[in-house]
Amino acid sequence: MIKQTSKDLDNTYLITFIVPTFNVQSKIEDNIASISEFMIGLEDKTELIIVDDGSTDDTVPVAKKALKHSGLACQLITCQHAGVSHARNVGLEKAQGSYVMFVDSDDTILSLNRNEILKLLDDRVDIVMCDVIGKEAVNLTLTDQHRVELYETLVHMTTDWIDTGIHSKFYRRELLAAQAITFDVKLRMGEDLLFNFKAIQKASSITFSSLNIYKLCDSSSMFRFDKSNLDNELHFNHELCNVLEKYHDISKSRDVKNKLTITGALFLLDRYFSPEIAEKKISFNNASHDFKKILVINQYLPTLKLNKYDAYLSRRERLMRQLLGRQKITMALALSIIIDRIKRVKR
Repeated sequence: MIKQTSKDLDNTYLITFIVPTFNVQSKIEDNIASISEFMIGLEDKTELIIVDDGSTDDTVPVAKKALKHSGLACQLITCQHAGVSHARNVGLEKAQGSYVMFVDSDDTILSLNRNEILKLLDDRVDIVMCDVIGKEAVNLTLTDQHRVELYETLVHMTTDWIDTGIHSKFYRRELLAAQAITFDVKLRMGEDLLFNFKAIQKASSITFSSLNIYKLCDSSSMFRFDKSNLDNELHFNHELCNVLEKYHDISKSRDVKNKLTITGALFLLDRYFSPEIAEKKISFNNASHDFKKILVINQYLPTLKLNKYDAYLSRRERLMRQLLGRQKITMALALSIIIDRIKRVKR
């Protein structure tokens, strides 16, 4: 592990920006420049930690050069390839800022509302969420009812909107450290949402703001097949249930769980079993048998029979939910493959 330090890191900073990188040589310079611009004039209050996840291109030398000109206290840490969650956790271990903000390496920070956003950190609130639509509150003391309602918003079940991921959010570092809140390295999808659920569960206060701070790079990776998608979904579902169990007396928590159970089953349909069939790695009969067994053992089927959550699903998702709920597994698999071919979607 290589570390590059441009300032004395015994200081305490207002914000630590943690940026995991992997083969982003063409984008990391803009990323670092946007963070530098956001904190211009406040360099002594800023820490930037780049954690490279085993890049095979010129990401590291490009990042080194950009960091030298950033004017920020910085660390560049290189690791063997172990995934974005591991890289973020490494950054968390090294962070010394009062607040931590995670920035993906192909995204940028917007400076237009810098001063107003930094004022939101004055109250020592546990979590500050920006780019919020609808909700507005400063230093709100969280109750369990608030937490469940926030979970609803994060999974897009309300008219308010908050990014599901960790983007646009500041987390008080002492909260994360005291509660041992880290990213689940067993997940390659859903890790951001689970991190948010756990942070909200342990947080005492929160601020919501409509101020814009984050420019997200479009990504199609969520549509792709990966052999780990099955284990990912089952593990995510298990961890999600553990978090929501605390709120079992609040009916909306069951709605959140049921909605994510349905979308989890649809995820397995479209991003695991259907691609396996399309690539001729498994037969229709075997896929149907295995998929049904998973839906039964992991108790997806009772929820898939409910039409209560169709309002949160697309037309395609509603149709697939109905077929799976009726245990027409083979038909759902075949239809998923046909629709993907018609729309030329590559998994």
